Amino acid sequence: MSAKIRMNTELRNKILNRYGDHAEKENTQELEATKQAREKVDEIYPSTFELARQVVERSYPPEDVLTCRTLNKNMVNLLM
Repeated sequence: MSAKIRMNTELRNKILNRYGDHAEKENTQELEATKQAREKVDEIYPSTFELARQVVERSYPPEDVLTCRTLNKNMVNLLM
């Protein structure tokens, strides 16, 4: 019974891999939309970190961040 289940799992994986290859190569609206979304992310990505930095700096004063980094560094040194 377990050999049959194992064979079914291998067969399902094989079918899934073949379908995945086919789906990635087929030119569809969804594939084009995915490619365009990736391009948008690449454009927006750098400004996102700047925005995140501004938000964090508003929430946490630089002294607190420095203290946290110092404590973290000390903890890592203790564990090693």
